[in-house]
Amino acid sequence: MKKRIKTLGELQKHVNALAKRHGETAPCCVWMITRDDLVTVDSTNRDVLVDANTTKSIMLDIDTFEYGFIQDHLQRIVGNELTSRNL
Repeated sequence: MKKRIKTLGELQKHVNALAKRHGETAPCCVWMITRDDLVTVDSTNRDVLVDANTTKSIMLDIDTFEYGFIQDHLQRIVGNELTSRNL
């Protein structure tokens, strides 16, 4: 959970390595944000994606320590699940 992935290319390499190590049918759970999630409404009330530069800026902000509590919470959830199964 500590791995910081900033591009889809990095994600693809990481997933390929995991699939090679654990098999392609290994279960997983992912929390991911992409540009498709960054939608705003224009003056005609239509959904539009934010531009690439704004997307990059938002992603960098999300990746900062300010949102570290999300990663901490996810690690706590995993720890709780392991503990509840006596692992």
